[in-house]
Amino acid sequence: MRSTRPNYVIVNETMAQRHWPGQDPIGKRLRISWGEDVDSEVIGVVGDTRFRNLATAARSTVYWPFPQNVYRSMTLTVRAAASPAALTRSIVDLVRQQDPNLVVADVRTMEEVVSTAVARQRLMMLFLAIFAVAALLLAAVGIHGVIAYSVTQRTQEIGIRMALGAQARDVLKMVVGHALLLAAAGIVIGGAAALLLSRLMEGLLFDITPLDPLTYIGVTLTLATVAALAAWLPGRRATRVDPVIALRAE
Repeated sequence: MRSTRPNYVIVNETMAQRHWPGQDPIGKRLRISWGEDVDSEVIGVVGDTRFRNLATAARSTVYWPFPQNVYRSMTLTVRAAASPAALTRSIVDLVRQQDPNLVVADVRTMEEVVSTAVARQRLMMLFLAIFAVAALLLAAVGIHGVIAYSVTQRTQEIGIRMALGAQARDVLKMVVGHALLLAAAGIVIGGAAALLLSRLMEGLLFDITPLDPLTYIGVTLTLATVAALAAWLPGRRATRVDPVIALRAE
């Protein structure tokens, strides 16, 4: 249902930049067909909003005053400095004062709206985080086991090195360095695979690209740190090898 009075509209920033780049859109006119061509004058510009879900980019949007374009239902948004939940009763009362026949339903805070909109993504990211932590722990256990076995196999070598004057820190550096070398090879291979599969993650990300460099740097540092810590205990054990006992061992 449309009014026959003069039409005034408000547009969002995306529409203003698309149709009047570098110009003041106030006072501009646009024609939108509603079965008949009607000219409307732009009287304001508002910020962009996401339509339907957060993953959808802002699109050109036009807002009409309610009397000019009446809908059977509408959404009322209230911004408050106090707790929104505490104002629900007052807002409902104000609406009914305007028209007792109006039905107010589905009252939610903006936090609840956003939470519902990203519930699926949050659940998937929670599962991915759990699997990632499990994989990280398994990797740490695996690195620890490999390095511990390597230290056991190289007991005589370590004993000879210490007998020839190698310091404990040199042995520790050798063991941890070996672990970091193995971790570096895994990080390079895993990073290449992540780059190839990054497109599959686009639907779970908001305002961040699948190739975000900070994320890759953070993951690399985390994996290197875990590898170093996993190798530290076998490395400390290697520094306590008695050269005499090591050289006598078969």
